Amino acid sequence: MTKDAMRYGVVLPGGTAPQQLEQAVLAERAGWDGVFVRETARCDGIIPEFRGDDGGPDGLQALRAWLAGPGARPDLDVVTDGQSPAGDAAAAAQVRALADPGATWWLETRWGMPDTLPDRVQEMTERLAAGPPKRADGGDQGRPGGSS
Repeated sequence: MTKDAMRYGVVLPGGTAPQQLEQAVLAERAGWDGVFVRETARCDGIIPEFRGDDGGPDGLQALRAWLAGPGARPDLDVVTDGQSPAGDAAAAAQVRALADPGATWWLETRWGMPDTLPDRVQEMTERLAAGPPKRADGGDQGRPGGSS
């Protein structure tokens, strides 16, 4: 994998152990790079929490510059997360806009309250089956073997 390639992961919304196992297997088969269970998620970098309009591409660029000041490793993973629609070129553009200023992971997530868990499990299952965001030309956005 090239140093600047975006990796794609999912944070499973919870559910029973069989549901989570089924979703993890589905994600791997569909080409996702990592699967994280909320209760045990770990990273070799940071997951920034931005306030208000401080995030996005400008926020990530400022974060990378700030991290360089105290001497953070330039290859430190910066994890971003959100929800992207399946099979939509806008989803790839959304992720690319975060990769360009330094995000190295996109985690597909479905956060919510316990009463919405069945819906979130269904939504995640459908999203996982579609695989990571794709460019309009069918290539993987920022992934090894795809064009950047």
